[in-house]
Amino acid sequence: SASGECLEDVYVADFCNLNQYMFNLCIKAIMICLTYINFLPIPWRVAIGVDAWGDALTDRGRHEPPGLDFYGRETEALWFHIPRHRRALIALLLNLAWVSHMVAVGFCLGYWSYVASQTWPGALAINLPGIGSFVAIVSAGVLQSGDESKLIAAQPKRFPPAMSKILLDAFVAWKSGKSGKPLRQTVRDAFAELQVRRGSHKNLALVEINMDAVSHSAA
Repeated sequence: SASGECLEDVYVADFCNLNQYMFNLCIKAIMICLTYINFLPIPWRVAIGVDAWGDALTDRGRHEPPGLDFYGRETEALWFHIPRHRRALIALLLNLAWVSHMVAVGFCLGYWSYVASQTWPGALAINLPGIGSFVAIVSAGVLQSGDESKLIAAQPKRFPPAMSKILLDAFVAWKSGKSGKPLRQTVRDAFAELQVRRGSHKNLALVEINMDAVSHSAA
């Protein structure tokens, strides 16, 4: 048009210039990459969703203590020690994230051209579920990280710190010169110390199990 605007009803092509054509292709490529990332954890997210909501909605689940896996076995996996109602909320958000993303991808492919994706109704159809997916995954990450941090702080000998904290502490120790070693060696030592702690906890758990077995057999 005379004002330089790109209007679908007056423009003879589905894009205004080469920049917008390439921009449209890049957006499609990014959406495809994000689809691959969202596709990989779908089995896990569905499984924890069924498990968490099944427990939350049944009498059996409400009376079971935390720390039991999908099969009712005791586990040290941090996820299963998060309170059940919080797991249900996090699982719901994680599943909403990938479902919303798939909806956004469908509309992104349906409204293929630049003009169609930037005008009504394509812009709303693509961006609304896309933003919803982003908000859901970020919210789930914040909630899960907060709950895991509380568990680690309450039982540091049982639950190891997050990998990000291990790397950050190692970097700080190297940067300040406290470690007295190269960064790579500092990080390796930090993970070696973590493995020792994990081994000690496992050995302690085995001792407790053996003691329980002995006491039951003696009784």
